[in-house]
Amino acid sequence: MRKQLNNTQRSISVWQLRAGYALVLFILVFGSVASFFLIQRSAHNAEKAQTKTTERLAKTNELLRSRTSVSNEFREFLITGNQTRLARRNEVLAEFDAIITELIRDEPASENKEKLIKLKEISEKSIIIANKAIRLKQRGASTETIKNYFKRRVVPAYRELDEHLSAVRISQVNDSKKADRVTHASVTRLKVWTIMLSTCALLLSSWIAWIFSERQIRAVKKLDDTILKLQKTEAELQKRNSELVAAVHSRDEMVGVISHELKNPLSALQLSTTLMQRLLPKDQSLDSIRQQMERIKPSIYRMNQLISDLLDVTRLEAKSLKLAPRVCDLVEIAQEVVKAHEAVAQDKLVQLHSDVPPECRNVFCDPDRTAQILNNLVNNALKFTNSGGSVSISAKKSNQQVEIRVIDTGKGIPKENLPHVFDRFWQEKETAHKGTGLGLSIAKGLVEAQGGKLWVESQPGYGTTFYFTIPMAEGLRAVASFQS
Repeated sequence: MRKQLNNTQRSISVWQLRAGYALVLFILVFGSVASFFLIQRSAHNAEKAQTKTTERLAKTNELLRSRTSVSNEFREFLITGNQTRLARRNEVLAEFDAIITELIRDEPASENKEKLIKLKEISEKSIIIANKAIRLKQRGASTETIKNYFKRRVVPAYRELDEHLSAVRISQVNDSKKADRVTHASVTRLKVWTIMLSTCALLLSSWIAWIFSERQIRAVKKLDDTILKLQKTEAELQKRNSELVAAVHSRDEMVGVISHELKNPLSALQLSTTLMQRLLPKDQSLDSIRQQMERIKPSIYRMNQLISDLLDVTRLEAKSLKLAPRVCDLVEIAQEVVKAHEAVAQDKLVQLHSDVPPECRNVFCDPDRTAQILNNLVNNALKFTNSGGSVSISAKKSNQQVEIRVIDTGKGIPKENLPHVFDRFWQEKETAHKGTGLGLSIAKGLVEAQGGKLWVESQPGYGTTFYFTIPMAEGLRAVASFQS
């Protein structure tokens, strides 16, 4: 054993010496490469800063041109009353405002930004004054009235605007010169630091080479202790993982049992409510009781739906969900789903329709579960689609499968939330009150249980599309593919 440890010690000693020389070589190479890249980066930053400055100056020059064009078109309109001139003036004015807004957004917090903000305020003030002159012209005011207003109000406003615009341009030119000086100084400092870094790398490499050449290897006991600790930690982690898996399994079993036990009392409550409604005499004094019973029904329905969802989740988790696949009509299933949600869609002023082509009609699936998938997806789409939007069900052939799509024009799903869409009980914070967060998870489990795949694509502001596939009914080959 001691001989083996000595051999291990010698091998580790040789390895450490080799590692030391490799580290020396790495530091030398790293110092050279770092020096090269630092110089390249400084040049790139200088070019980037110069480009930004040039772009800002170009935009300021564009402001000057737009300002001149606005003034010319405005004067022509006041003289001739040509509406084309007025429309052109408004277009150029919109471009002028857009350029100022872009400059304010791109400009870092500085005195120049404050000048741009002040320029925007003066521009808006001059627009108000000019618009009053336009209204005078449109109302048929006399030429003398318009001329006096122009000299008294418009000319001073435009003069103030031109002064601030010139001040902004001069400030940007000065900033450009200052940026050039700062960039040049930064490049010079960076070159000095690069030389110092290379020198330090050389000295450090020499020192490490001397250390690794002189020192002997330490005992391997510390390594053995570390291995033992790691093994012990791994055993503890495995034990905790087993406990967590058992706890999750117990939780799912408990949810399944409780959900199953709650179904019977709820069914009895639903039946009793219906019977009481039927047995109540038709007396206006009992209308309040009937109303209370009508309010109970939706709550019973929601609780039944929640219990069914919980049971489906536990069955999918335990892989004990029973399916009854057969050849069925996808067009009928889609139409039934649309019919079931028509009232909600009409109430929200949302267009709801299905467009399943005849070649996708015959599919091999469990019709009830496929309807449940579509119900969950359509319900989710309606929930997040505003008035005036649309929700549609469509399909197309894809090899031996049918690809079904549920498309909405809602607000869309942020990119960072897409990986969590199918997680159980997960909902966006602002929509957490709209459901339980089980519908999409159940839909995914039902699709995969039938040999298909469910995925989502979304663009915020433009809507969301859910896709899922099911096998086509093309003889025994489709049946065999589904069973496999």
